Parts: sequence; structure tokens; C-alpha cells
Amino acid sequence: IDRTAEAELKIVQREASLDEGLIYGKFTAIANLKDIRVGDIVDYATTYHSQDKLWPGHFFGSFAARLSDPVGLRAVRIAWPVGYPLTYKTVNSDISFQKKREGNSQILEWVGKDVPEAAEEEKDVPDWFPQYGRVNISTMTTWGEVARWASRFYEGDDTLTPDFEKRLDDIAQRWPDPADRLTEVTRYVQDNIRYVGEEMGEGSYVPRRPKTVLQRGYGDCKDKSLLLAVALRKLGITATPALASTEIGLGLPDRLPSPIAFNHVVVRATLNGAFKWIDATARLRERDHLADRVGAEQQRGDPVPAE
Repeated sequence: IDRTAEAELKIVQREASLDEGLIYGKFTAIANLKDIRVGDIVDYATTYHSQDKLWPGHFFGSFAARLSDPVGLRAVRIAWPVGYPLTYKTVNSDISFQKKREGNSQILEWVGKDVPEAAEEEKDVPDWFPQYGRVNISTMTTWGEVARWASRFYEGDDTLTPDFEKRLDDIAQRWPDPADRLTEVTRYVQDNIRYVGEEMGEGSYVPRRPKTVLQRGYGDCKDKSLLLAVALRKLGITATPALASTEIGLGLPDRLPSPIAFNHVVVRATLNGAFKWIDATARLRERDHLADRVGAEQQRGDPVPAE
């Protein structure tokens, strides 16, 4: 029975991560079908048309190889222009795509019949390991390509507000040691710039400029990391934002190169020839370097900075 015509779609906006300071602007379509009874089989399909000005000519995606329920038929079809690279990689799965050409499109197809449900999840397995299996799809071929794609968004106007410039001057005058400067400016950005993520459209990947973040008094991980990196460079410390993943972890090398593999941005600073990785969104953290510095000042009889 075709219920398509009578399926009334209701569009709602649910900000499920609002309590975490994240605003995605996503919409959910809800359709309540009439006269559906226990034992009925609902057959549905979804089609995605993707066009993004952030990465023109590229596509990235992934899907679980198995589901928690048995599936009678599952089919995936990807059509992509001939002449553009498109690769896939499976992890903990034996799925294989059939490749063919139709006109000016290259086609990847996979059809799974009577796909069994995934076995019960094993306990205490790291979150990054895909127990249900995963298929990754990407048009980028190296992680260097991802880095070059992302780095351009972090270049541009590095202007700061006069008040913040004065604060940096005060830090430079009071703390000649680069390690102390790093601690002071990191503490300020972490604890005084509120974390709010407006992850809508380009806001998911393009950071706001430092002056804008300072004027608003809030920003997400990209915004705060760029601000911190710019501030550290003005204090004579080499620093740059770095893409990171808080979910994939050690499973990242098994993924195909893709911007969507990352969900976080941190700062990599160079101090005395060693890398220091700093999360600009952390707040009110105890810092080993600060503790060491306070201890040294107490031994010298110098004033201890107020906490």
C-alpha cells in the first residue's frame, strides 16, 4: 500500500545539544502513517542530494555495515562524475561495491539481502572501534589534502581589540618566560571566553575572526583556538590550530581522509622545541606548569598569583 501521498510531514527543530552550548539548526521531519499495525512491514527509502560550497567537487560519507535489527534488503548506490576520484574503505566489514559506468557517471552499488542483525555489543570496547562495521567514502586521497583545505579558513584578519592587546602587553611585561606567557594567555581564553557553538552552515567549519570573538565574549572550539593561537604568536610563541577528533581516536588511521572525521579544534604550540597541545575550551583546570611556577615562586619568596 503506497502511503506516500497521505504521509503528512511535520518539520520540527530540535536542538538536542543546547545544554552543551551547541546550536546546529537541524530540522527533523516526522511522518505518522495511518493504520500501521504490529507485524506490518514498512518499506522506505531516502535520497541525499549534496552540494556544499565549503568543499566543491568533494563528497564524504559513512554508514554502519550492520544494524541492531535484521534487515530484509538494504541497498546503497552512489553516482559520481567520471574523472573525479572516489574511494571507499571498510572497517570490520566485508561489504564490497560493484563498480560500473552509466554515461558520464561512475556508479558504486551494494545490495545486501537478509542482512542479519549485529551481535550483541561487546562490553568495554573503545568508542572508536566500529563493532557494527563501517564503510567510509571520500574524494580526498591524503590527510595533507584535508589540512590544506582547512588551513585557509584560519588565515586572514588577526586584528585584536585594544583591551586584549593591552592585556597581552601586560603579560609580556610581567612574564618574560614563554612558558609563563603561554599559561597566562591560555587561562584567560579558557576561562573568560564563554563556550557557545553556532554550528550552522559554514559555522561548522569556518572560525570567526579573533576580534569578533573578543567583542562577543563567546565562541566555539574553532573560534577560541584561533584566538589563542593568534595571541600566542603575538607573544613570540609559535602556535597553530589543529583539527582533532574526540570520538574516533585511535581509529582515525583506519578512516579515509575527510574533513568530517574531525569534531574538535585544539592548539599546537611550540615551547623550547617541544609541542604543547592545548584545548582552548577547557575551563578552570589545574595546570602542572602553573603549579611548578607557584612552587618556584614560593621558594624564592615571590608573591603567589591569586587563584
